[in-house]
Amino acid sequence: MLKKIKEEHYLNELFDFLGISAKKFAESIGLGRAERVYRVLKGLNNISPDLASIIIKKYPNVDYKWLLTGKGSMLKNINISQQTIEGHNETVNAVGQNIGGTINQTNSNLQKQKEKIELLKGLKELLDSGILTEAEFKAEKKKILESN
Repeated sequence: MLKKIKEEHYLNELFDFLGISAKKFAESIGLGRAERVYRVLKGLNNISPDLASIIIKKYPNVDYKWLLTGKGSMLKNINISQQTIEGHNETVNAVGQNIGGTINQTNSNLQKQKEKIELLKGLKELLDSGILTEAEFKAEKKKILESN
């Protein structure tokens, strides 16, 4: 006589989705022991409305009807309007443009500072070689440092 192989319980789909074992699942929903979950998996008990409510408290995106029946989608339908998505896309794009502008401005400022440093080095060489006097050096240095 052939033994009928029991079909795998739909609750295993949730465990796979969460990436946890039945025991860890039971712990995650606050059950002291996993026996209640194992009894459901073995087909000895159904998921009660009480157990489904406990699961929903921990995992609110799981569909309540699916927990009770195993029919339909495991996860609740999440309806996000196209308008909401487009609004978020606009926000992300605006932030990206602001960041890009800030980076470009910072790079520009760094380039200006490097140019000032090179000019100051050149002035110092002219001072050290005697081509500029100390007064001329200070006057030119002040112009460079005050320029944008």
